[in-house]
Amino acid sequence: MKNAKRISRSIDFTDASNEIKYNETFLITGVIEDFTFLQTKKTKENWATMTIRDYWGPIEVMVFSKVFSESEAILSKGVKSGPILISGYAHNQ
Repeated sequence: MKNAKRISRSIDFTDASNEIKYNETFLITGVIEDFTFLQTKKTKENWATMTIRDYWGPIEVMVFSKVFSESEAILSKGVKSGPILISGYAHNQ
């Protein structure tokens, strides 16, 4: 994670002058405000959506099934988990 940007310290998503490079690794720190468990239709694998709040506001995060299964013990706590650090990608869809 040496090359990851620290989003909550260096990028304000609400500022249009910040250029986000898609598929670049980012680190997001914050607290979980909203958490929804979901299942895929075909395989019934668990995944989740959550809203992380940092200094500038909310960030929508999707946790797909592979990462969800690796992190289920932490994610199962949802909004009660306290501050978290997430490594991931930005996608423009």
